[in-house]
Amino acid sequence: MGTPLERAAASVFMILLGYALKRAGFFSKSDADTVAKLCLNITLPAAIITGFGSYKQDFSLFAVIALGAVCNAVVLGVSWFMSVRSTRRDKIFHMFALPGYQIGTFTLPYIGSALGPYGILVTCMFDMGNALFACGGTYALVSAMPSLGSEARPTMKEFVKRVFSTVPFVVYIVALVWVTFISGVPRCIVALAEPIGAANSFAAMFMIGLMIEIKTKGAELWTVFSTLAVRYAASAALALLFYFYTPFPLVTRQILALVVFSPVSALCPIFTEKCGGDTGMAGFAGSISIVISVIAMTACMAVMGI
Repeated sequence: MGTPLERAAASVFMILLGYALKRAGFFSKSDADTVAKLCLNITLPAAIITGFGSYKQDFSLFAVIALGAVCNAVVLGVSWFMSVRSTRRDKIFHMFALPGYQIGTFTLPYIGSALGPYGILVTCMFDMGNALFACGGTYALVSAMPSLGSEARPTMKEFVKRVFSTVPFVVYIVALVWVTFISGVPRCIVALAEPIGAANSFAAMFMIGLMIEIKTKGAELWTVFSTLAVRYAASAALALLFYFYTPFPLVTRQILALVVFSPVSALCPIFTEKCGGDTGMAGFAGSISIVISVIAMTACMAVMGI
């Protein structure tokens, strides 16, 4: 699997490969949509199934789901507090760029390559809680605020429909119910899913390379970098809390300490646009956060001896 530095270099190479091929004209930014569909609907669900293939009934992991939701709720509260005196544009940016983790298309393959199926499993459990916010919950809350939302505010029915129309989230639910109340994932299904899930790392990183756009300049840079500074300071605090003060086994605490350094959610620009915010800033923040996350997670792996 290589050292943390080698894994980080491989991830960055795949991202740069996608970006370079897009710049050279072999692909366009619109091709990222096709790769995203492949990743979110095929390779990522397969990686999730592979992770649940090693699941041993452990009800303590249900707490990891709650932690994923709590982390989003806490950081969302921080984003609201620091946005009180900001402009409408910056408020929308803060509230989508601070909470929400890009786990399925970045952290899952990154941790999976280092910690195997169990790493994928714990990461998936955390992502179930994260998905409640990143896949629509934060958008529902922001769009419901009179000073921030769009004219068409989502109803509770629309919110639930949006969350459960996400294939990875549905796979999480079905797999969790299956392994908890019926039996483990059949080996024949795992055998089919494993080689497909193995492609998730490349598909996800290549997609990110196709999506990168660097257009932000001037005063917007300060907003982006100051927001990311707050985000990663919160990530560092959560990582220390999870690693030293939670009752989980060591490997679970290591995974939690890593997952909170995930980049800005890939859905951030989409929801920012829906609320009338600055998508250029949102896309730029997502691109920069990928680089920061690679550095932070690689450093954490080295310190923890993974």
